[in-house]
Amino acid sequence: MCGCIWFGLNTYFLLAQDEQWDAFVSTLSTDDNIQTEGWEVFMEELSEWHHNPQNINEATKEDLEQLPFMTPLQVENILAYIYRYGGMKSLGELQFIPELDYQTRRFLKLFFYAGKTPKENKEFKWKYLLTKGKNTVLTRLDIPLYKRNGYRDYSDSELLKNPNKIYQGNTLYSSFKYQYNYQNRLMFGIVAEKDAGEPFGYLRNWSYDSYSFHIMMRNIGWFKNMVFGDYRLSYGEGLVINNGFSFGKTMYLSSTPQGIRRNTSTDEYRYLRGIALSTEVGGVEFSAFYSHRKLDATLTDEGKVSSIRTDGYHRTLGELDKKHNLTAQTMGGNIEYTSGSWNVGATGYYLTYSKPFIKGNALYRTYYPEGRHFGAAGVHYGYKGYRLLVSGESAYSTQHGGLATLNKASYRFNEHYKLTLLQRFYSYKYYSFHASAFGEGSDVRNESGVYVGLESRPLSYLEILTYADFFYFPWPRYTLTHKSNGQEAVVQARYTLTSKLDFLLRYQFKNKEKSDLFYHTHKLKAQVNWQPIRSLSLQTTALLNHWSDENHEKSVGYALVHSAKYITPNERIQLSATASYFNTDDYNSRLYYYEPGLLHSFYYPAYYGNGWRGSFLFQWKSSDWMIMMKYGVTKYFDRSEIGNGLQCIPHSSKNDISVQLRYTF
Repeated sequence: MCGCIWFGLNTYFLLAQDEQWDAFVSTLSTDDNIQTEGWEVFMEELSEWHHNPQNINEATKEDLEQLPFMTPLQVENILAYIYRYGGMKSLGELQFIPELDYQTRRFLKLFFYAGKTPKENKEFKWKYLLTKGKNTVLTRLDIPLYKRNGYRDYSDSELLKNPNKIYQGNTLYSSFKYQYNYQNRLMFGIVAEKDAGEPFGYLRNWSYDSYSFHIMMRNIGWFKNMVFGDYRLSYGEGLVINNGFSFGKTMYLSSTPQGIRRNTSTDEYRYLRGIALSTEVGGVEFSAFYSHRKLDATLTDEGKVSSIRTDGYHRTLGELDKKHNLTAQTMGGNIEYTSGSWNVGATGYYLTYSKPFIKGNALYRTYYPEGRHFGAAGVHYGYKGYRLLVSGESAYSTQHGGLATLNKASYRFNEHYKLTLLQRFYSYKYYSFHASAFGEGSDVRNESGVYVGLESRPLSYLEILTYADFFYFPWPRYTLTHKSNGQEAVVQARYTLTSKLDFLLRYQFKNKEKSDLFYHTHKLKAQVNWQPIRSLSLQTTALLNHWSDENHEKSVGYALVHSAKYITPNERIQLSATASYFNTDDYNSRLYYYEPGLLHSFYYPAYYGNGWRGSFLFQWKSSDWMIMMKYGVTKYFDRSEIGNGLQCIPHSSKNDISVQLRYTF
């Protein structure tokens, strides 16, 4: 009986929201975000949350702050409402909180439901620790119906000349996940993955290429959080440490998720391994962490580190030789004091590597890290008032004595208009291996800038978001021989005619320098989301990219994409299909689009050249089981092979099949 009730709730809160989930992902998936490190890890976390919604009456401040579209004031108002009225009977009560606009209320429904707290969950009981929790097993297998050059058969003499001409493993991608969750108080799990081309085990064919594991306890005894195994950290604005994702450019500039989080992703780089814990006494929260883990590195002939590899691939003998050839140890902590509307904190860490780094002779690497020992520390602050929100962080790195600071403020004039200002200064001497923060560049270094954003809702059904960003790089960057600058401006309008029909129009302009030449890009996105009946949702998107440089070279690309999703009346079967046509002059005018895929996976094909792309997704689920299958095909009209090097496919088309199985008990 309980299983039937859970299944009823689960299907209602998951399948009924799937059409909104795709629109949510599409909204966040700007070109800048999807090309930023950590993006897929961040979206994977949100996907797991969406498919395992939480009772909003049991949500904590830390839970709500993890959502990118939530402001600190909105978080406080939700918690205050729940406290004042003893909880919500339905999520419809969100409309009684003035700070929550229509779009925010829609997004919240993707991650929460409103329900009573079960009697057995009111008090944590040790006797149910390992018997009353939820177990989830998730497996995935990708089968390419083509053969890349890395899998060709070569003669012994050819391999003797170049042993890196072939991949050491088969063509399959495989992953396995097991998660256990008891009341969000005890959570543990393991993740295993093998990329295509990797051998199933390095020395023997008996294991996956990479593993991740964790045990996390929350609000047990003295400890607010405690994690053993793999975890991620975020404090302040991310200038010192942020192993999660920080929006490169976005309409949403809420606080970076704070504190300790378990790692459940298949990503092989952006996490720490060891122990992390936090406790709170009298409004002061103390955190400490220690990490000891192996990394992949490119070494010079002298055995020094020229760079850290972050892709996690171990397919060729050369890649396997770089596997886990560097050891990193990190230790540090954070202290946070909160009083009323104010909070202040400090974060620091010390990092040592088993091999020294070398910066090289390239001009842009002049202030890159050198040696074995590094550290960074910073102070951060925040204030949240009724209309005004202010936060920031300033940091110092031991390497070269660099400084960095980021400060932002937002003021809500009324329920229709909000202005956001952000200033950052990252010295070219600043370097933190664990940092990730707002910026134009991929690293928190060598950048200054000012961002101005305006959110306006002149009508209840019209949302207009605009921002302008002006950035400056005082030291030459890669491909440049001098300092540089640039500008970016975005205007986005969403018109919601009804809850079943909305329109989106987005324009982006960017002016930036590369290879000592200024280039300009104009990007346009027009999208229509329509749900003619409850079981059917449709989306049509048009994309345009116009690229040019100061030598009057130009490149133009466009794409048309249509997708449809159908859910049967009993909500057990879901069918999705996507078809697109693209035509671009070259790679400069490439286009990106989010294509719905398997559970917790996100596919953003780069459209360039001339061709079409199609995919079909099937999902069946019961109270315990779920199976998903996806078939995708890409056909090019302007080439006889796809890609280059070992990844080259000697055909003008490629076909893939992916299968996923989930069991919950």
